[in-house]
Amino acid sequence: MERARDKEADSLAADLFNGVKSRTPVRSGAAKRAWTKRKQGDSYVINNPKPYSGRLDNGYSRQAPEGMTRPTIRSLRLRGKLK
Repeated sequence: MERARDKEADSLAADLFNGVKSRTPVRSGAAKRAWTKRKQGDSYVINNPKPYSGRLDNGYSRQAPEGMTRPTIRSLRLRGKLK
């Protein structure tokens, strides 16, 4: 049971990571390359340390006017991966 839950968490973390990374707008590519995913205990931490990543996620770029996080979560909900 625990293995199944771990596998499901791994899959969800990978989908979240790939979703936000693929939706990150590109000018120089630095923000897209900066995404990291690491396991911390029973959780995953997905982070972008670029100081302007928050602005990008709030729709600052015309390439991603909805940001990266909200569209990724919406997509995962539509696919039934998130409630």
